[in-house]
Amino acid sequence: MTGSGAGEGEGRSEAGARHRNATLREVAARAGVSIKTVSNVVNHHPGVRPTTRARVEKSVAELGYRPNEVARALRRGPDDSLTLIVPRDASGELSSTADQLIRRARELGCRIVEDVGGAGEASARLLVISG
Repeated sequence: MTGSGAGEGEGRSEAGARHRNATLREVAARAGVSIKTVSNVVNHHPGVRPTTRARVEKSVAELGYRPNEVARALRRGPDDSLTLIVPRDASGELSSTADQLIRRARELGCRIVEDVGGAGEASARLLVISG
C-alpha cells in the first residue's frame, strides 16, 4: 500500500463536510520511518520491531490517520467485489435499483463500503460491495 492511492487523505466529518485526513507519507515522516513500514503497521503485518511499531502507532494516533476503505478496495483490484457509482441526485429507477442492490447485499452478509465524492453536479455515491 502506498500513500498515493485513489482518495488517499480525503474523508468526511460527522457532519458530512469534506476534510483532509493524514496520509501514510505524513505518518511516516512524523515517525521517522518509511511509508512501507507504516503500511506494515496499519495492516498488522509481522516483522516490525516493537519500538518502531509503537512509534508508528503513536504518530497514527496523533495525526488521526484512518485508512480510506474505498481506496483500499479499489487498489486491491479484481476480486469478488462490485463497484457501483451512482449520481448523488439520482432518482427513479437508478436510485431504486442501487438501494435494492445494497439491501440484498446486506441480507447476504456482504461487506459494503460507501463514500460520497465530488461536488455539485459531479457528486456521486461510490459503493464497493464484496462478498
